[in-house]
This record gives sequence, C-alpha cells and structure tokens, in this order.
Amino acid sequence: MVQLRDIRPCRRGEAVVVTATDGSRWEVDPVEVRQWRLESGMQVDSSLRARLDLAAQRLAATRLAIRWLAHRARTTREIRQRLHRRGFEEGIIETVIDGLQEKGLLDDEAFAESWVRGRLTARPTGARRLRQELVQQGIAPSLAEEKVRQMVKEEDEDRMARQAALRAWARYRGLDHATRRRRLAGYLRRRGFGWELIAATLRELEDQERRG
Repeated sequence: MVQLRDIRPCRRGEAVVVTATDGSRWEVDPVEVRQWRLESGMQVDSSLRARLDLAAQRLAATRLAIRWLAHRARTTREIRQRLHRRGFEEGIIETVIDGLQEKGLLDDEAFAESWVRGRLTARPTGARRLRQELVQQGIAPSLAEEKVRQMVKEEDEDRMARQAALRAWARYRGLDHATRRRRLAGYLRRRGFGWELIAATLRELEDQERRG
C-alpha cells in the first residue's frame, strides 16, 4: 500500500514537496496541503493521486505564467496560448488564468491602456491602427474599441495626423505634386489614420503651402 512519506516546504518557499513511498513526488500549493489535511502515512489511493497530479500541474503552469509576466505585461490570450503549447489541459489553463486575474497579475484592461499610452508616446498613431494592434496582441475587439475611444480624442488624433504629415510632407518635397500627395496619404494610412482625416490634413498642408 502506497503512503505519503514526507511533506515539507520547498526550498523556494512558495510550494510544498509531497513524496510517497513508491517514489512519487509532487510540488503543490501549501493551501491545498492544508485543505486536504495531508500528513505522512496517509494512504495514496487513486483519488488522492489524481488530485496531487492536478495540483502539481496547476503549480507548474502558474510558475511558468508568472515567469513570462515578469519579463513584460501579456494578454490573457497570449498566456493561454503559451500554456497550451506547453501541453497543459484546458481546465488547468483556465484555473491558472482565473487565479492570475484575481491577483491582478493578468489584466487585459491595464495592458490595453499601457499599450495605447506607449504607442502614443513613441510616435503619432491613429485610432484605427491602435485598435488593430490591440486585437493582434489578444485584446477583445470590444475592449480595444473602448480603450482607444477613451484615450484618443478626436482633437488629439487631428493633432497627431498633422504632426506626422508635416514631417513626411517635407521628406517628399522633391516629388511631383500627385506623387507627393499619394505618398503622404499612404504613409498616414499606414500610421492608422482614417481617410476623412487624411483628406482634411492634405487640404490643410496644400493650403499652407499655397499661402507660403
């Protein structure tokens, strides 16, 4: 009959190492050890073994996720995909994600705000491109739309489009007018600005140039 042989804290302190007389070994969350009232000499039946196996997988998945998050902020989708590629089952993944969200370690809303703020600081970027980038990063389209609408006001986007256009317009000075206009429109579109704003910005630049 297989029994639990030893239960002691892991050297790193965040887990408990549980060993059995048949050589089995699990690293699990101390909370689960207390909840299950594990103690040396307890019989390891199939039910307890299954629970310990799942607990060890949850802890392993949580450690990986925290390690990834320590490098940089990530979206829920990215963490889910990474854990899936490591072979963890869906139930384990969702439990780990729920735990990380409860602790505030995984927060798509905070990620979206930080991403938009960083992009706007780095260079002028239109609302359309910001929404696309957030969705590509794993943010739900509805949340991406909400955050961009909150953080990028119409007057701010107008100002950023003018800033970007002025620099590009000067770079294209040696081109004929039609090519210069087309290049600038394409540049602004790639920066994520809408066609209506691009047209208005082009008219403004052309009016300024005509006035000298």
